[in-house]
Amino acid sequence: MKKQLDMAVDNAVVLRESETQLAGITGRKLQYKGEIANAAFKFDQHFILHEGKAYIISFNAQYDRYDSEEVLARLLISSFGLF
Repeated sequence: MKKQLDMAVDNAVVLRESETQLAGITGRKLQYKGEIANAAFKFDQHFILHEGKAYIISFNAQYDRYDSEEVLARLLISSFGLF
């Protein structure tokens, strides 16, 4: 995974990997930081598998705005459902 991050984001550093819930399904959450075009960003990616399909929900924001924007992102991510 680190190799893939390095291809997309400069100076990528994994901050945390943890369990997450999307649509009542347990999955993994990866949080990392890095730079794009010399601007610092923080990223969250939530991964689940359901009926043979992978679902990835991503959120990112400029590093200094992450905390304030993450509140809204958390609400949107928690509303994810499978139909």
